[in-house]
Amino acid sequence: MPGRSCVALVLLAAAVSCAVAQHAPPWTEDCRKSTYPPSGPTLAYLATFLALLKRK
Repeated sequence: MPGRSCVALVLLAAAVSCAVAQHAPPWTEDCRKSTYPPSGPTLAYLATFLALLKRK
């Protein structure tokens, strides 16, 4: 049955895609450490600033 082989191929491709997507390069953790907590202005800062402007 060619239908079953197509389904098996799609499932295999999905499993391989998920396995490859789980691999994270070793330098990503260092990048996350240097960006959190944020050192500059954030969206929360902007929202507070805009709220203060509306009060005036």
